[in-house]
Amino acid sequence: MLSDGDGDAVAASLAGLVRKRFLTHGEVARRTDALFDDGYSELAWLLLDAAQSAAPESHVLAGRRFRRLGTERGLGAIRDYAEKILQGDASAEMLLHVVAALGKAGIDPADSLAIRAGEAFEQATAGHPDERQLRDRLYAKMGYDALRRWRAIERSAPDRSLRAIVSEAGWDDPLGQAFDRLAVRIESEEPSYEPTDRLLLVGNSLACGGMERVLAKTYRHYAEGSEFEAVDLALLQFVEAGSTGFYADMAGVKAADVLLLDRNYPAGDKVHALPANLAGRTQQLIHHIERTRPRVIHAWNDQVGVLAAFAGLVAGCPKVIVHFHHTPVVPLSSLTGYADSFPAVYRTLIRQPAFQPLFCADAAAKAYAQWWNVQADRRLRTLYNGFDWPQGRPKAAAKAALGIGEDVPVIGTVMRFHDVKQPLLWAEAAIALAAPLPGARFLMVGDGPLQAETAVRFAEAGIGDALIMPGQVENVGDYYAAMDVFWLTSKSEGLPNVCVEAQFFGVPVIAFDVGGMGETFVDGETGALVPPGDIEALATRTAEWLADGAKAGQMAQAARAFAERTFSAERYFTELTDIYRAP
Repeated sequence: MLSDGDGDAVAASLAGLVRKRFLTHGEVARRTDALFDDGYSELAWLLLDAAQSAAPESHVLAGRRFRRLGTERGLGAIRDYAEKILQGDASAEMLLHVVAALGKAGIDPADSLAIRAGEAFEQATAGHPDERQLRDRLYAKMGYDALRRWRAIERSAPDRSLRAIVSEAGWDDPLGQAFDRLAVRIESEEPSYEPTDRLLLVGNSLACGGMERVLAKTYRHYAEGSEFEAVDLALLQFVEAGSTGFYADMAGVKAADVLLLDRNYPAGDKVHALPANLAGRTQQLIHHIERTRPRVIHAWNDQVGVLAAFAGLVAGCPKVIVHFHHTPVVPLSSLTGYADSFPAVYRTLIRQPAFQPLFCADAAAKAYAQWWNVQADRRLRTLYNGFDWPQGRPKAAAKAALGIGEDVPVIGTVMRFHDVKQPLLWAEAAIALAAPLPGARFLMVGDGPLQAETAVRFAEAGIGDALIMPGQVENVGDYYAAMDVFWLTSKSEGLPNVCVEAQFFGVPVIAFDVGGMGETFVDGETGALVPPGDIEALATRTAEWLADGAKAGQMAQAARAFAERTFSAERYFTELTDIYRAP
């Protein structure tokens, strides 16, 4: 986490590099993408902001900002940035990105903002030496079906305005087009198979993560149960003894039990409209579905959902569920190259009777509805995750195992040391608390790219000895049991499992009020929500709780009772089974 002063200094340096042309606009765009993809979104935005301050006329940078606004900040941010550009003296190239971004976001061509953008682009291109090239670039951005339609309209009525052409021909998205064609095929064909009593789960991996743990538990529950005659598991990445197989034992699977989807699998005619990175895996999944004929396909998260939904609907599966475990601000899938196409894809999917979107939290459902530009209604169903944690070891014993005295306060977390979790901000809160509470210990469980930097920050503040970092562990319950207060400092969350898990061990939670955080505990009874980024509030509330032993004891009891009541595994599987059975 950069301080305001550090951020200003870095921004000034980056802007200077752009002005002096040591960094071209294309290089900035590529480096920004790399930073976003590696999880350094704060630095990515800093780089993009600095570059645009040095080169506000750059349409390359404007296009990159629109793309990232769509995947990271949503429809409102796209509209705000488009409005800002329209209020200035924008070039035809810049306005091209405005029109394309509004169209890709699913904004109605009759919307006043879209009308103004279209008119501004039309005026800017009139008499422009590259008018035809600019229009062709706009058409291509909206997909080649749109290109053909728009050109046909222009040929038949060359005097018609761009806005009129857009209103008649509509917007397309290249990946979205593949799903539009699929929708037409579904409407004209009968289902291709009679389903067997079989369930197919499709995920990215079984790596260490909250969503992956729920996937592993779900697979094992149904594989060992009697609800289905057979249960299959397909993954994009899986090495049994590697990081992508972290929860293999929890799921009860070996390599031979997993259908590993291969991007180099020979693609056929049914998937020719998909990008090459998806086509082979989708074709392999289609063949598996046609052979096994599952009654239900349950896919996990955005891009895996795109792949599984296409395969399932092509093959004729009667129910395809895509289960979202985060908000759209920071997609967690490792394959998010087509994230800006997801709204168009899911707007098409949500109209299909066989498709069921499922969300881990109400906040996630609302955020996705905004991103997709669809109505947040009963089609977007919420299912809270379920847990079956056993009673943990006594707190004194759990602390003793870590070399901590029974009366020493322990503030803890379980996280990926990744920019979205803001571990460096967590460290700053710990430093703030250490002043009034010098004997406190800080327990940070997990690993990731920012782990070493976080440890350095503790050492720089002179409290390195107060930090315990066991890394990635399998017996995480023993660490929860040692905590007195649990902190989570994420900048975005769907439904953070760790907040629920902490309460199962009687640990009250203090967390930033983002995403579905407030759905994981009862503010004021089993935890406390504080404003995002407010480390003083974290420290102050923690000190107050630890000073009031009776209050802390009441909250600990209430926390476990709430977790067992709201997030039990029994409730989760009962509700999920009902969803599987529903027509």
